[in-house]
Amino acid sequence: MQKVVLYQALKTFDEKEWQAFLAYVSCPLFNTQDKALTLLTYLYRHKEDFEALKSEKVFKVVFTNESYKVQKLKDIRSYLFQLLKKFWALQTFQQNTETQDLAILQTMRRRKLSSLYESHYKAVLKKQKAAQQDEDYYQQHLLIEERAYFLKLDEVRQTQDNLQEMVDCLDIFYVIKKLKWTCEMLNRSRIVNASYQLHLVSEIKALLQDTNATHLKVPLVELYEQVYLFLTEKDNEIHFKQLRFLLEKYVSCIDKEEAVSLYSYAQNYCIGKINQGISEYMEELFSIYQQLLENHLLLENGVLAHPHYKNIVTLGLRLQKYDWTEQFIQEYKSALQSHIRENAYHFNLATYYYEIGELDQVIELLNRVIFTDIYYEISSKYILIKVYYDLQEFGLLSYLILSFDKYIRRNKALSSDNRQGILHFLMILKRLAKVKEWQKFKTDAFILAQKAKIQILLKKKEPVVNAVWLNQKLQEIT
Repeated sequence: MQKVVLYQALKTFDEKEWQAFLAYVSCPLFNTQDKALTLLTYLYRHKEDFEALKSEKVFKVVFTNESYKVQKLKDIRSYLFQLLKKFWALQTFQQNTETQDLAILQTMRRRKLSSLYESHYKAVLKKQKAAQQDEDYYQQHLLIEERAYFLKLDEVRQTQDNLQEMVDCLDIFYVIKKLKWTCEMLNRSRIVNASYQLHLVSEIKALLQDTNATHLKVPLVELYEQVYLFLTEKDNEIHFKQLRFLLEKYVSCIDKEEAVSLYSYAQNYCIGKINQGISEYMEELFSIYQQLLENHLLLENGVLAHPHYKNIVTLGLRLQKYDWTEQFIQEYKSALQSHIRENAYHFNLATYYYEIGELDQVIELLNRVIFTDIYYEISSKYILIKVYYDLQEFGLLSYLILSFDKYIRRNKALSSDNRQGILHFLMILKRLAKVKEWQKFKTDAFILAQKAKIQILLKKKEPVVNAVWLNQKLQEIT
C-alpha cells in the first residue's frame, strides 16, 4: 500500500463510516472545495485496492485536463485528510452528550441568554443525577458548576450558592484520579520492575481517615482505597474481602470499564495467592468470574473474548465444577467471535471431556480444531499428549513428543521463556513415560529412584509448563 496517511485512515472505514464521511464532505458547511469530494468519491470506488492506485491516475480524475503536478495532488489529499480529522472530532462530539451540554451552556453564557441558561442548567443537573457516578461524572459536574458560578449575569448570580458543591466535586475528582493512578503505579512497578515516586499519598490517606471529609465517601473513592490498601498491605486479606463486598454493592452504579478494571485487581490478587500455593483463592477467582458474567462485564458488544472463555473453563474444571462448566461452554459458544468460535468451542469441550475421563470424545473433538494460530495448536497438543499418556499409547506419545519438540524449536513466534518451559515439559514427560512403562517389569526400588530423579528435574528445570499435571502423574506411579 502507498504510504499515504489519508489512504491508511480510510482503510479503517466500514461502509457506514464511508457513507457518513461522503455526506460530510458533500456539505458546503464543512467543505468548500469540490475537488475534495471528487477525490473522495473516486477513492470510495476503489476502497478495496488503494495499494493499486497510481498517483498520475488519481490526479487525472481530480484535475481533469491539467498536467500532472505532485504537489497539487499532495495538497488536495492533505486537505481531505484535514476534513477527515474534523469529521472524527465531530463524530466524537455527537456521541458525547456531556460535552455537548457543556458547549451549549458555555454558548448560552457568552450570549447572555440567562433564562435559557437556567433552564438548560437544571435539565443537565437532573440528567446527571441519573448517571453513573464515575470519575467523569465528578469532572463533568465540576465544570458545569464552575460555569454557573462564574456566570456574570445577575439572574444566575441570584440562584443558590454552588461554591461548596463545586469544590467538593474537585476534591472527589482529584482523590479518585490520584488513587486510581497510584494503584496503577504500584501494580506496574511489580510487573515491570519500575520505580515511581508516590507523591501526596500519605496526605490522601490522612484525608480519607478524617471524619469531617464525609464528601469523599463515594463509591469509587471507597473502591480504590481498598485496592491501594491490599496492594500495600499484601498479607492483610481484609482489604481484598472489603473490595469484593464493595464491588458487589456498587457494581450497578459505576462505569462498566471502571468496574472491569477494579475486578481485574481482585483477579490479579487471587492469581498471586494461587501462585503462592494458596489454592482456596481458586474459589475466589471463580466467584469473581461468575460476578463478571452475571453483570455482563465480560461481553463487549455481545462478544466474549476467547481467552476469557478458556480461562473460565480451565478454572471450572480445576474446581471440578463439571456440570456448571459444560453449561457455560454451551451457553457462551454463540458469544464468541465467528472466526474463532468453532475452534474455541471444540478445544474447550475437548478439555472438559478429558477432565471427566471420556478420552475417545477428546480425540474426536481435537480432530475438528483447525490450527489457524499457535495458541490453539500448542494447547491442543498438550491435551493430546495427556490423552496418549493416560491411554498408555506410548508409541503415539513418543512420536508426538518428537514432532512437538521440533515444532517448538523452529517456531520464532514464541518467547524464550515460553519455549524453554515447553521444552522442559517435553523432556521430563519423556522420562516420566519411560518410568510408567518400566513400572511393569522393574523393581520398586528402581522405580522409586527414577521418580526421585524426575522430582529433582521438576525443581531444577524451571520454567516447566504443566508442572502440576506432571507432579500428579508422577505421584500416581507407585
